[in-house]
Amino acid sequence: PFVLLEVGDARVRPCVRRDMTSWVHDALARVGRAGGFIDNRPRGVRCLHPIVTALEKLDAIMRRWHRVPFEPASFVRHYEDIGHIVSQLSAMPLPPGFTDASAVMATMKIALDHEHPAWTPDEDIERWRSLRAAHLAIGPMFWGKRMSLEDACRVMSDWIVALNRPAAAPD
Repeated sequence: PFVLLEVGDARVRPCVRRDMTSWVHDALARVGRAGGFIDNRPRGVRCLHPIVTALEKLDAIMRRWHRVPFEPASFVRHYEDIGHIVSQLSAMPLPPGFTDASAVMATMKIALDHEHPAWTPDEDIERWRSLRAAHLAIGPMFWGKRMSLEDACRVMSDWIVALNRPAAAPD
């Protein structure tokens, strides 16, 4: 019930090319039995660049935060998604034609405030209590170690501060 696929004919720019795999292929490889099967995993699939995904998810959280009725189940998964993406950005190449993530944000015309209430946890705010309950409810959709809302918010806020920092002047 937790699988959400976003597929279609949308433009995928900027993109990164990724080879796809499956749990079945990975399990067969781990036990040394993959050679007996056809390797039909797709190669070089064009995927929207993770920087764009993280920025879109931040924007979605900001827009949904003040909606009435408040429906945290519709976006709570974005917190961990963004936290994990941002934690891995240093290992990813920038999208072609961009010098940094701030340039991507400017191109997308997204403005982010690192003090937005959506990433400033506060147990005295009912929306945060609802968000925490939604976060706990989606636990079964994850395997492995989860990222807490607090850790995800810290990663997000630090990244937003960095994105909004003026570029250093050339020497």
